[in-house]
Parts: sequence; C-alpha cells; structure tokens
Amino acid sequence: MNKINLSKSVRFFIPPAIALLGAVSLAFAAIPSTPPDTGRTGNWDSITITTSNGGSITLTGDGKVKITIPGYAFPKDGIAFVRKLVTGAPKATTGLKLVSDVYELAAEDNLDKGMNQFNKEVTIQFPYDSGKLGSTSTSAMSIYYLAAGGKWTALPSTVNTSSKVVTAKSKHFTDFAVLASTGGVLPNVGGAEKSVSLSSLGLVFLLVSLSAVLGFRLKLAKH
Repeated sequence: MNKINLSKSVRFFIPPAIALLGAVSLAFAAIPSTPPDTGRTGNWDSITITTSNGGSITLTGDGKVKITIPGYAFPKDGIAFVRKLVTGAPKATTGLKLVSDVYELAAEDNLDKGMNQFNKEVTIQFPYDSGKLGSTSTSAMSIYYLAAGGKWTALPSTVNTSSKVVTAKSKHFTDFAVLASTGGVLPNVGGAEKSVSLSSLGLVFLLVSLSAVLGFRLKLAKH
C-alpha cells in the first residue's frame, strides 16, 4: 500500500489556495462602494482618482455631464461619484426654475470616508434643457449647489449656447443643477450667496441719491 505524504500534499495545496484567496480579495476591492443610501434613487457612475493625477468622469448615457478633477484637488486617493437623481431630487425655490436634472456628486477616500472639501476647484459641466428655459434669457442661468438648509446658491458660470451646456467650478461636492432666475432675483457672482430683489436695488439707489443731495446742501450751507 502506498503511503500518502501529507506534509507534501499540504505544501502543494497551500500556495494555490492563497493565490485564489488573493484573487478573490482583489476582485472585491476593485468593486467601488457607493455613498450611503439617502432614500433617493439614481444610478452611480464612478472613477478611481489618484491625488497626483486627478481625472474626469462622465455620466453614462449623457456625455455632456462631465466632472473634471485636477491633480492634487483631492486630499487623498479615492473615488469620485456622480448620478442623476431620479427620485428625491430637491425642487427649485422661489425666484428660480430648474432647467436641468439635479445631479448628486460625492467622493470617498479608499477607506470609504467621505471627502467633500477639496484643495483645488473641480470643473463641473451640465447640459440644460432649452424647453424648460422657455422665454427666460440664457444669461439668467447658472449652476447652483444646494447649501445647508436647502438653499440653492449660484456659482459663477459660463453658458455655451451652441452645445447647450453650463460650466462652473467648485471646491466641494453636494447636489448641483442648472437653474435660471425669474422675476428679479439675480444669481450671485464670485461664489458667495447673494439674492437681490429689484425693490431692494431701488431702495439702495434712493438712499444713495438722498445722501448725495444732503451732502451738496451741507457744502452750500458752509459757504
């Protein structure tokens, strides 16, 4: 009867087993996790980003949705995510109307920890729907982000009417969309939130005019 050398059999079996486990681990590691579910729906697209190289991501089915991340914008290596919100998208607030879909942007490091603030500005490009824009001027459009408290805040934006896209820059991720101002609400310039009504502008003009008149009369009184 032949004797089986168990030690040799074990030594022969272990290396392939380790290799198989390693391959399985790498396969699972290559599948990016997605940001936590917030009760909203939409399919995520993602791209792995190395800090030094950056990268860009486009939305499946709509190449006009493009996020460009420059080198050293992300504080760590990680993954960038983008999706069009199918349900649960925030609505336009008073004085604004949506002229695009609402997109959720997110980023995580390799430990699945969220990254929302970046070292450099990321370029965001979205298409707009001229049908939704209607008679509103294209100059009234901007890319807006959803700030704390559900306030839509405009970013300085560039409108390309030929390709029907709007481009802006941001150093953080959240919900974004293209909105157009209506009825005397001006989009901000410079990234700081600023909603100015026409009546407010009229009041400022009146106060400046009164100040000028009073100043002139004071000069006359001195003489």
